Order: sequence, then structure tokens, then C-alpha cells
Amino acid sequence: MALRELENYKRIMESNLDPDLRICRLLGVIKDDENQLIGLLLTYIDCDFLTLACAVEHDTPVSTRQKSVDQVTDTLTQLHNAGLVLG
Repeated sequence: MALRELENYKRIMESNLDPDLRICRLLGVIKDDENQLIGLLLTYIDCDFLTLACAVEHDTPVSTRQKSVDQVTDTLTQLHNAGLVLG
């Protein structure tokens, strides 16, 4: 499973995606003393404390919901256009 994840991050790195696309990118891997993979170091995405879970709350303004829909749609479109289907 880890190898598949690393391959996906490699494909993301090698693609021509917009550098401002709000997806995690691999910075490095973390290994233990026996050279076993124990973690991935990923870029941080600042979401201004508004996650998709927050965006679907009933009191969330329609404009905020639409912004979230637009961001997800744009992200998936760019990933799929680059031939990246992650799940």
C-alpha cells in the first residue's frame, strides 16, 4: 500500500499540475534504523480552519459551500486531466 502511495506522489510530482493546486505533495520519507518506511513528510495545506466537514454544516453560507464545491471540482478536474486517478 505504501508503494502505491509513493507512486501516486511521484506521478503528481512529474505531472504539469498547477503549483497552486491545493493538494499535498511529497517532501520526503521517514524511515527507522532498519530502513523501514514509517511515514511520509507532506506539504501543509492551509485551509483557514475550514474543512469540507465544516463546509457542509447547515449554518455554513451558500457562498462558502459553493467555494468548496468549486475547489474540489477544479482539483479533481486537474488530477484527472493529468491522468491521475487516486481512488
